[in-house]
Amino acid sequence: MAREAAEDLAADGVVYAEIRWAPEQHVEAGLSLEQVVDAVLAGFRQGEAQRGGPREAHRVGALVTAMRHAARSSEIAKLAVTYRDSGVVGFDIAGAEAGFPPTRHLDAFEYLRRENFHFTIHAGEAFGLPSIWRPCSGAARDRLGHGVRIVDDIDTSGSAPKLGRLAQYVRDKRIPLEMCPSSNVQTGAAASIAEHPIGLLRRLYFRVTVKHRQPADERHLE
Repeated sequence: MAREAAEDLAADGVVYAEIRWAPEQHVEAGLSLEQVVDAVLAGFRQGEAQRGGPREAHRVGALVTAMRHAARSSEIAKLAVTYRDSGVVGFDIAGAEAGFPPTRHLDAFEYLRRENFHFTIHAGEAFGLPSIWRPCSGAARDRLGHGVRIVDDIDTSGSAPKLGRLAQYVRDKRIPLEMCPSSNVQTGAAASIAEHPIGLLRRLYFRVTVKHRQPADERHLE
């Protein structure tokens, strides 16, 4: 699956990608966390090799993800750092936002800061502005996964959009928002791809990126 994902990205002309997945969700059949990461990284390398040419022309990195509702984030953070020179480029927390704030995982974030390792936090899709405010005010982060609900803090009723305090902070601090239109439509955070606010945010000079979420019945890799 990892190999095919890398091949698909290359066929689409993507020269650099970061794919996230949660190793703890792939151990039910007896694999260890290390075996899961080894297998996925091997698949990425195979997919890169299929394209030929220098590896730098098509590179796939891994974002190792811990689930918000579980209690393994420190373990997963250490796993990510262990593989930092083998293809793991960052750490993430994902899953249900309501009731599972980033503050539950401060030990993991503190460890990652000590190790100078990159991490992102999924926030601002299902739970709205409070889930964006918490990682911005407490746990330092390199990027915000989703962040689409930041538009709730932007008043577009007048002749020019007016940013609220949180939206102003996110924009001024140049915090990248990992926009995922396909997921946002699936979860109801956006009515449709055509009505997705990524265009508005880009015009307002927010730092936005685009990611794609594979349907759950096809892949467990995002």
